[in-house]
Amino acid sequence: MSKITIGIHGMGNKPAEDQLQDWWKAAILEDDGSLNFSRLTDFILRHFIKDLDAYYRVTGGQISDLICAKLADYLFRNRRKKILLIAHSMGSIIAWDVLTKWVPEVKIHTLVTIGSPLGNPVVRSRILSELQHAESDACLLKTPENIYKHWYNLADYKDMVAINYDLQNEFLPNSRSVQPQDMLVWNNYEYEGERNPHKSYGYLRSPELTGILKHFLRKGFALFRFLPKDYFSAKYNKSQI
Repeated sequence: MSKITIGIHGMGNKPAEDQLQDWWKAAILEDDGSLNFSRLTDFILRHFIKDLDAYYRVTGGQISDLICAKLADYLFRNRRKKILLIAHSMGSIIAWDVLTKWVPEVKIHTLVTIGSPLGNPVVRSRILSELQHAESDACLLKTPENIYKHWYNLADYKDMVAINYDLQNEFLPNSRSVQPQDMLVWNNYEYEGERNPHKSYGYLRSPELTGILKHFLRKGFALFRFLPKDYFSAKYNKSQI
């Protein structure tokens, strides 16, 4: 069986880190300093990611349908191949929608999410409400049934979009026992001396993602979890977090 790697990118309008932190504080806290979840919900959808706002809020789902239709069509046309799907940022939300609602019959060998907001409680509650099973145990989502081998979730500690990177505790395994395998990585992308830990380029050239691609493309796919323990890059220490 031939193999193909497909990528879907995220949004382009990401704010600076200091501005993002100010937005979080303004959104989360009431005047007395207590947590305001409803304000946080509206804040994230309207100010944190403008593309996400358009994706969810446009009447009739016109934008989301157009975006999802393109990915669904491409996946369907390649359904007889072994597929590795890489989804960055908001692309992971699009990938989720497509795999669960548009082409659940298309088998995905490996899903790799990078810088994903799927762990964000607002995003998860939105998905749950659309699937109409917010009453499920602990409001956990289930790994899409058509992922039959691996789901790797890569996140940089300082990537504010992937601030809740622990997807394994947020998504139940599917019937094949596939669920997210979370990996903290070092996103080393810089532009003019300023580091951007959310940029897709840094994730794509990380040793972890390179290793996943290498073993996917190799004959007789070797399970990634059997790689030597010292394979993973150890870029962070307590002073950097």
